[in-house]
Amino acid sequence: MSVAVQLGIVVGYLVIALAVGVLAYNVAERTAEDFYLASRTLGTVVLLFTTFATLLSAFTFFAGPNVAYAEGPEWVLVMGLMDGIIFAILWYVVGYKQWLLGRQHDYVTLGEMLGDRFGSRRLRGLVAGVSLLWLFPYVMLQQVGAGTALEALTEGALPYAAGAGLITAFMILYVVVAGMRGIAWTDTLQGLFMLVTTWIALLWVLAVVGGPTAATAALEVEASQHLA
Repeated sequence: MSVAVQLGIVVGYLVIALAVGVLAYNVAERTAEDFYLASRTLGTVVLLFTTFATLLSAFTFFAGPNVAYAEGPEWVLVMGLMDGIIFAILWYVVGYKQWLLGRQHDYVTLGEMLGDRFGSRRLRGLVAGVSLLWLFPYVMLQQVGAGTALEALTEGALPYAAGAGLITAFMILYVVVAGMRGIAWTDTLQGLFMLVTTWIALLWVLAVVGGPTAATAALEVEASQHLA
């Protein structure tokens, strides 16, 4: 596949995402609650997929397979426990109550809720500061992944810095235009895409190696420590 075709696919995807963002902008209310929380109207499916797509970010495609290859299948189970079971428990035990409080008192941010609960503006500022502090490294990982991916796809024709900068500019534009609703809609499309392609890749690999039994036998021969 030529570099031009690969770039065309990337640009086409960005155009589709931007179109979703524009659609979300057209139906949005001009309020902070709508911009940050989509007016608290996200349904279960969209909320599930926007969380799914957020958790499975650049790390999933770059670091995840490498760690699984080096550490073995049990690492996948650990990640499933952390991102699946534990997250689900926190979602229903803590998240639902937080959602009820937010709706009752019109809280938009966690800092607002905790600051109001304990009557402390300092706590409100502290929570906001901590959230922003840890947001930056997480978000920057996506730029690192995007720059790496675009540089590899174009075989160096698009430098790492240019690719990361392009995606950063697009992300800023998209968030400003689309708000939470557009992000959630796009994440739903991305989540479905990632889920389908992951299962297709798994089935394709198993078909190539001769099925799960053959794959396990090969793993036992080449890296038996992963089956201990």
